[in-house]
Amino acid sequence: MKYEAVLFDLDGTLVDTIPYWQDAYLETLEDHGVHMEPEEFIHVSYVLNRSLPDTLKHLGLENTVDIGEFRRQRDERYCDLLRKHTEWITGAEEVLQKLHEIMPLGIVTGSWRHYVDAIAEKLDFKHYFDVIIDANAMDNAKKMKPDSYGLFLAAKELGVDSTRCVYVGDLHIDVVAANHAM
Repeated sequence: MKYEAVLFDLDGTLVDTIPYWQDAYLETLEDHGVHMEPEEFIHVSYVLNRSLPDTLKHLGLENTVDIGEFRRQRDERYCDLLRKHTEWITGAEEVLQKLHEIMPLGIVTGSWRHYVDAIAEKLDFKHYFDVIIDANAMDNAKKMKPDSYGLFLAAKELGVDSTRCVYVGDLHIDVVAANHAM
């Protein structure tokens, strides 16, 4: 089968942002009097892909923390870290350089646009991609992975059938989304 486009997840696949997400989240939790071990955080928030309200509920904070203020504090920290420290996953930029010459490329990420833009301030990467689908484009995160909506949307914007795309990601939810897009 000849593929017509390659779609990528962003965080943990092309760029190493997970440590900064963890730091921003855990520091903000500490500001609200909650200590969480990094291993628990990775499992609860990243691997299980829990939303902020679900994570706060898991911690028993759903009625004591203003979600909007928590999100603002966390995101401010996170974007600052992204602008200063984001690095490519080893070999990722070289792969993009080669693939960009032969076929359309896209990003389908659960990250919000302001995260993507903060990464782009550190690493000039947007020119490699013909389409970037972020959480804002996925109906404000109502159709996030493992739902394949973002993959269908990217394929449509690229003018290719989703079954003719390859999706590269780092989590099980990426595999589930890709399988549902076939």
